Amino acid sequence: MFPLLGLLGLALAGSALVDASWWMEEDEDALDQTTETNETIAPTSPTIEGDDAADELYGGIGSDEISSWGGDDYIDGRQGDDTLYGGAGADELHGHDGDDAIWGGAEDDTLFGSLGDDMLDGGDGNDQLAGGAGEDMLSGGAGADSLLGGFGNDVLIGSAGEDVLHGGNEDDLVDGHSGEEIAARDFLNGGSGSDHIIGGPGDVFDGGSGADTFEVMGADVTIMDYNPAEDRLILHTDGPDTVLTSALTEDGVIVMADGEAMALLRGLSALDLSTIEVQPADQG
Repeated sequence: MFPLLGLLGLALAGSALVDASWWMEEDEDALDQTTETNETIAPTSPTIEGDDAADELYGGIGSDEISSWGGDDYIDGRQGDDTLYGGAGADELHGHDGDDAIWGGAEDDTLFGSLGDDMLDGGDGNDQLAGGAGEDMLSGGAGADSLLGGFGNDVLIGSAGEDVLHGGNEDDLVDGHSGEEIAARDFLNGGSGSDHIIGGPGDVFDGGSGADTFEVMGADVTIMDYNPAEDRLILHTDGPDTVLTSALTEDGVIVMADGEAMALLRGLSALDLSTIEVQPADQG
């Protein structure tokens, strides 16, 4: 397991960068003992299946398909372009080398993509996902999830639940907007690079370093580091002829659309409203 919950602090601290070295230190040692409650299965074919016990499943140098069922399982695809399924239970899945596809399944799972362009889907539960190197796509699914893109131009999708999304390095798409009418508060951090961050009602945005795009899909969001000189701010509103106004507070500038508070821009003392783009609520 890894401390992605610490990204909550990074979501509120735009100058903080991610030390991405920890996911390169995964355990390569396969256990060779079998007990009644924990089975270790080494690769004998490209298709490997566990059972309802707490399994340890390992791939080989090729492209493997590894599935577990019940129990809290450990799956390591190792080399090749692997497909890993966690199934039921709180599972830990490692893609390692290659372009891997990893599904966590039910309960609280931990997914590591590592090297390659990986696809990670947490499924149900409160999951933790780390893409690693490469251009990765991470989807948290239902639950309160923590997603870390890492190196590369990554896509992070939060969906339902109170999520923490951190793009990491490079130019990332960080999407915390679930599309639901009532959504939990997400903490969205682009990290370094020129990122595109999309959030819904009540979300907290932090672009990090670089020229970022903040796309607001609901009211009462907070943007920690909006810089009008280099960043882009898009507000999605219901009215066809939206009137923008602003109010200065001790925390920054509040931007309102037809009188509704849309975004608190922390740290600003003034704002030229003409720099803000307005788009229909159903566009984006």
